[in-house]
Amino acid sequence: MSLCVSIYSGGQIYVFADGRISASSNGVDYLVTDTYPKARCIGDKVIFTTGMVAIAEQFFQLVKPSSTLREIQRIARRAYNGFKSENEGRAEYKALEHGIEFGVAVHDITAGKARYTQLSYHNDFEINTQIPTETDIFAWGANSALILPELEKLFQTGEDVAELVKVAFSRVSDVNVGGKLHAFFFDGRNIIVPKSSLWIRSKTQYPTWPSDKVPSTADMAGNVVARSIKLTGEMTDSEVISTVIRASRIIGNEIEGGTITGAKIQTSNSVYPRVVIDPTSVAFGVYASADSGIQIPAYDGGVSKIIFNANGNQSVIYNSPASGFVFNGYGRSTINGDGVKLDPGNDFVRVPSWSSVYSEGSHTTLQEEINALWTAVAG
Repeated sequence: MSLCVSIYSGGQIYVFADGRISASSNGVDYLVTDTYPKARCIGDKVIFTTGMVAIAEQFFQLVKPSSTLREIQRIARRAYNGFKSENEGRAEYKALEHGIEFGVAVHDITAGKARYTQLSYHNDFEINTQIPTETDIFAWGANSALILPELEKLFQTGEDVAELVKVAFSRVSDVNVGGKLHAFFFDGRNIIVPKSSLWIRSKTQYPTWPSDKVPSTADMAGNVVARSIKLTGEMTDSEVISTVIRASRIIGNEIEGGTITGAKIQTSNSVYPRVVIDPTSVAFGVYASADSGIQIPAYDGGVSKIIFNANGNQSVIYNSPASGFVFNGYGRSTINGDGVKLDPGNDFVRVPSWSSVYSEGSHTTLQEEINALWTAVAG
């Protein structure tokens, strides 16, 4: 579980969240990471998540700086419901004490008023907004009931807010709460992230999650019961160092590499416009709709070709050993330019007949012009 503390004082919102993700296997508590960013600055908001890391990562990928509360609500529902529908039947998730959990807290100042909004899977992410008053303190997540009285006592000393919160987090730290204290200060115009890092002092030192073998699936509540693990977010300071990564699905904003090898690459399953690279079918396709677009088959019917589809009607450019280089258009075809040059080399420019050569200026065919010349010559 995660812990987030929000304080409103002097027209500013102070937001703090721990960075610890832990796991438990065979009765032993392990530290997975102490630097996971559970709270992040997105646009003019500071957004905190608690629950399954996989859901949090998908949520943060979909939220935009311009997202409204309603949009954030829809994104949270989508990320949670999608993950739940895919995984709730699996034994490892059924065994979790609290099941599949996810929640969001949004902090912002709108029209001069500070807002603290909670959305939780418990009530289908119903928007619950509170307007804080001076020195109001909110805490959400693990050990929230413990940290509130600690904060109230510490604030009577009048010391620096960040240092007071760090001390309070240290007093309630455990296997679920600890590590880096992510901090944000903002007044609606600017969001400030302290330059110096704040760290929660841990009461107990936990062994690091074994790097040679990952036998389980971990959630942010510190539970691990599984046959395998699905990792998202950061690993080894945002890097995954491995010779081979095998997965049925990888979700991310960017994938970089010298070589990407696979059976099929596409921008979408069904949303247009879309691009598909599929060597088992059309090698490369760019689609405006299901029946409009450009296709390049790898080698179709013994020829290399480019297919142009418009509302189901097909035009083709291809090269074959028998016919050579061919333009085959659906309906009327046009070659247009400042100048058009036909250069047959050592062969000829071939047309079916002179009747096939037509002048749009005189509205006659070349055959008609030849016939007229013969008539004139014959007198």
